[in-house]
Amino acid sequence: MRKLIATLMMGLPLAAAAQPSTLDAVRARGEVLCAVHTGLPGFAVAGADGRMAGIDADTCRAVAAAALGDAGKVRFVPGSMADSLAATAAGRVDLVARAATQTMMRDTAMGLAAAGVTVFDGQGFVVRRASGIEDLAGLAGRTVCVTAGSTNEQSLADAAKRAGIAITPLALPTLAELLAAFGEGRCAALSADMVPLAGLVATRFGTAEHVMLPDVISREPLGPFVRDGDRQWEQIAFWTVNALIEAEAMGITSANAATLRDSGPPRIRRLLGGLPGLGAPLGLPDDWMFRVVTQVGNYAEMYERNLGGGSPIGLVRGLNQLYDRGGLLYPVPMR
Repeated sequence: MRKLIATLMMGLPLAAAAQPSTLDAVRARGEVLCAVHTGLPGFAVAGADGRMAGIDADTCRAVAAAALGDAGKVRFVPGSMADSLAATAAGRVDLVARAATQTMMRDTAMGLAAAGVTVFDGQGFVVRRASGIEDLAGLAGRTVCVTAGSTNEQSLADAAKRAGIAITPLALPTLAELLAAFGEGRCAALSADMVPLAGLVATRFGTAEHVMLPDVISREPLGPFVRDGDRQWEQIAFWTVNALIEAEAMGITSANAATLRDSGPPRIRRLLGGLPGLGAPLGLPDDWMFRVVTQVGNYAEMYERNLGGGSPIGLVRGLNQLYDRGGLLYPVPMR
């Protein structure tokens, strides 16, 4: 029996070594495979030049900058929410950044690991102004379009039950189908996370004819997921997201990072690789955060150009402001 146990124990390191890490696979491939929406304004949408823009797209770029030193080494992989999550769990893509809500079940029972929150959001509704609908109660007896298989679908059912009203869901798998159904009048409202909805109102629907209802029916912390079981890659993704927030909190921007790396306070120099220490625990060079900030920016820069005043959406930061400015963003200490 002791010989059998010893033999099995000897085989464990060999079995672990036989499966390459995600970081090794990414380096061998030379690019990060990132599942995104590809059609959601503010999160991931192709511009006229074909370049993917949005806060999710930039999250993918930040991970590529950390892992490979080049934010441009990303291949964006389109797909439905269900397909994107399944592909990530199976290791067919390296991460998913798709306005995906982080939930207990996704983090524990689907082969996924949550890797930080990039947008704090909540589920809401958009309706036509001409409908006269002013709140959730006004949707009683109406049909509401919602993404099939999403957290939004269950939250809609829960909200209707709490309000004591009957709502008929029209659950469709893709945004294109949802927009078509809403445009054809097959549903009185479209229900989704409010930040993406605001992007659709600003860029596609128009504020003259459409309005968002005041009701917020759920909490939706959005952020990337990676495959469960690869602790190193999970840490790289998580600490990359955290680095974006930490950079803003410390006053580090894409414009001043080089100066601060060379002549800033020791704590900031260490963050940016001017002093050693923060790379080895992740298997990365010490300047990985410097590469993230100089190529993608800090969180404020990323939010501003994709969702804030520098974008057509023009959202205020709200919950997505730093903790000392009334928001929920609180970076984990990087020491």
